[in-house]
Amino acid sequence: MNSIELVKQIEAVKAGDNEAFTLLVEKYQNIVLGYAFSKLGDFHKAQDVVQESFIIAHSQINQLEKLEAFPGWLKGIVNRRCHRVFRSKSEKWLPLEEHDENPESSQNIEHDFQKHQEGIHLQKAVKSLPENLRTVITLYYLEERSQKDVATFLDLPPSKVNNYLYEARAMLKGRLLEMANDTFKEQRLSEEFAKNIGEIINIQGPVVETKMKKSEQPSVFDVLGSKTERDNPASDLIVVQRLKDGKFRCISTEDEVHNKGKLYNSGNYDKAIKSLKEERISEAVKFIKNGGEVKFLETGIKAIDLLCPMSTYSSVGIFGKEGVGRAVLVMELLKRKRELKGNLSLFFYVDIWNALGTQDMLETEPYFATDINENIQTAWIVHPKAGDPEYAKAADYIDVRLFFSPLKSIRNLWPAIDPVYSESSFLNPKIVGEKHYEIAVKVKEVLKKYHNLMIDPVFLEHIAMGAREKAVEQHENFTNKKVLNLNEEDLLTVKRGMRLEKFLTQPFYVAEEFSGMKGVTVSLEETIDGASRILNGEFDDSDLDDLTWKGSI
Repeated sequence: MNSIELVKQIEAVKAGDNEAFTLLVEKYQNIVLGYAFSKLGDFHKAQDVVQESFIIAHSQINQLEKLEAFPGWLKGIVNRRCHRVFRSKSEKWLPLEEHDENPESSQNIEHDFQKHQEGIHLQKAVKSLPENLRTVITLYYLEERSQKDVATFLDLPPSKVNNYLYEARAMLKGRLLEMANDTFKEQRLSEEFAKNIGEIINIQGPVVETKMKKSEQPSVFDVLGSKTERDNPASDLIVVQRLKDGKFRCISTEDEVHNKGKLYNSGNYDKAIKSLKEERISEAVKFIKNGGEVKFLETGIKAIDLLCPMSTYSSVGIFGKEGVGRAVLVMELLKRKRELKGNLSLFFYVDIWNALGTQDMLETEPYFATDINENIQTAWIVHPKAGDPEYAKAADYIDVRLFFSPLKSIRNLWPAIDPVYSESSFLNPKIVGEKHYEIAVKVKEVLKKYHNLMIDPVFLEHIAMGAREKAVEQHENFTNKKVLNLNEEDLLTVKRGMRLEKFLTQPFYVAEEFSGMKGVTVSLEETIDGASRILNGEFDDSDLDDLTWKGSI
């Protein structure tokens, strides 16, 4: 494929042609495999990197301006994924083939053993080559392409590739060279790699349950293409939840999904996200949510239990931008999962700009190794309004909506749940009782008035510009000046609002290592009592530090 043909094919991919992308994968999959293997020394890990790299390439291909630079751009993605493997844990080169010690698996144990030993010998020989020689000979024999193709991918002159290949052959001479040729051919990816990777096993409205091959499992937010049993194009599927035994839940962008349909390694990411309608998300939440008897669920977290109460079976939406402590709240709930006498369904909303960052978090944070836990399940939703407080407040298809505010996180008010934009359908006197309801409503009213009285455009501007230190300094200066010019009624509101927001801070168990404070659990009775005493003026003249990062008071 020359550069003109390549540009045309990438233009077709950008236009939403899934078949064009499959052909692109078929062209580059083995050269990418060879490059990844030359970095990792393990074909199994290299195959994982190939899968991840093409998914990332598909999702980001609209960012590629110089289309003819695709090979080098793809190589950069593969290189970064290989580095991630090394960073995640110490990697060592492994044998090219694992020896099967089950005698029933082979009719010729001696032959298998000899082949295994030769593989180890070859691996050591390949590893001993300088990296540039190792990369060139691996790509050349694995993909069986000309020196020119290898040179294009590596962005090297063909003459340089030819010299490297000559040197590598001279070092891997005789039997080793034959072994390298044979072994690399055996590891080549088939045409099916770029096509079918799984099966559809269950459909409930827009929620599609799928099962993937172990070596080709996607991450949340990845897009799977689907076709009908007659091989016609069907809906894209956005992965939102990792189940057990290699199963996943997805949201389909359209209705054309069939139980006997086929799944492919990548759909059109941009098209899928843009075409995912609001009603399909809301319907999916209802299907994923666990059902059961509705009773008040005490978490021991003051801000939640008082203002945004959860039930024994509730859907909980977690909204906001990155860096406001949302993931820490999920981790804290998971830490407390055995004490929760119910079954929560958490829906973590992420905007499209933070999807890849969230994927990285899920890969490295042990708390997020699975989405199905005792008493808690988590689903991950890409949504353009994930950080919109008004959307969070209005998204009543979810029982409890928690909006995390940068205005709080920047002032170290953790958890940074904003009661003005957070809502719960269970804040109802028939569910929580008259006293709880009355105190919660009063707290919300005071905090809302306090928020409106203390709005500072300069503070907001600093936050928008990412000037964290200036924002904190500005807030302190503005507050000190503002309180001097308030009437008696407004000053009382500000005093109590400040003390309520300090009271609602709380040390978490999962943050003990970073905060230096022991996590605490606060009973609902203690929380209501503390809030009531603040509302009644008992702490109007107390030091704010006496209420900050405490449990009960």
